[in-house]
Amino acid sequence: MKQNVFKALAVSLAIGLLPSTAFAEAMKFRITTENNVNHVNTKFLQEFTDRVNSASAGEIEVELFHSGQLYKGKDVPRALRQGSVEMAAVGTWQLGGVAPDINLLFIPHFYGRANNELNALVDGNIGNQLNKGLEASLESVVLGRWMGFGAGNTFGAGRSITSFDDLKGAKIRIPGGLANTARFKALGAVPTVLPWPDTPLALQQGTVDGLLTTFESAASAKLYESGVKTAFEDNQYFGFFVPLVSNTFWHKAPDSVKELLSSTWADMIDDGRASAADAQLEARQTLIDNGVVITVPDAADVAATRAEMIANEPALVGELGSSMALYEAILAELP
Repeated sequence: MKQNVFKALAVSLAIGLLPSTAFAEAMKFRITTENNVNHVNTKFLQEFTDRVNSASAGEIEVELFHSGQLYKGKDVPRALRQGSVEMAAVGTWQLGGVAPDINLLFIPHFYGRANNELNALVDGNIGNQLNKGLEASLESVVLGRWMGFGAGNTFGAGRSITSFDDLKGAKIRIPGGLANTARFKALGAVPTVLPWPDTPLALQQGTVDGLLTTFESAASAKLYESGVKTAFEDNQYFGFFVPLVSNTFWHKAPDSVKELLSSTWADMIDDGRASAADAQLEARQTLIDNGVVITVPDAADVAATRAEMIANEPALVGELGSSMALYEAILAELP
């Protein structure tokens, strides 16, 4: 009898000495992206998932859902606000409707800018102000620095687009947005809104003469098989993925989990940006290898064109519903 009592006490003491997390249920943490498994952003998020799970000692269980398995891109902001998903890395082109100041990243003033200029801008004071707006609008926390995706360029299919003159009168597919419309109208083109799944057929049938997209998106969709023959590398805009964690999760998470998520993202983001840039370069070469002729406009011509485009920009900022004060702060920082 005494031996059994001593055994029971020993087991109780041993249990008391074990970490509490060994018996607590791990916090579920789902990440959603509409990009497919081979997309550079998905690969980055998968590595983030693996690193957090490896370091968490069972305190949090992260699972990545790609290819829109949980939500399409347009539905992610609402899901974050409602706490229906814990995290998403959302494209800036999908955020302007819920956080109007994000639209400022697509105004003509950014036309033709180099990637490093945009990275520096969103990493500094302007980015901090944009983050505050995003956090308020989406009831979420910006986990860390944004991941750059790449520049949107103008591709030609029904007609060869190798110069600014070639854009005049050309019907260019855009995903929507007042800023995209304004830029192409200023260039003399005819912006035409089309859903991405309908674009390859529209290119083949000549419904549009070209489109706005990135090298990576054009290559992964094999648009050279849909008639794309030229690319005018004019850097229409530069897109980012913003890491957002729903307040529903963040407010109940212990500090140890918050620190793990934040520090892991911070440790990875520089390499992630480099990987995204490499992916765009590889995609650019893939397009060349498949017969797409790429023209890089002269820097002086780009600057002159941008100067002409910005004449009516303040009125556009008003239409976008963006902050005029933030717009003026951006102008003060741009060279």
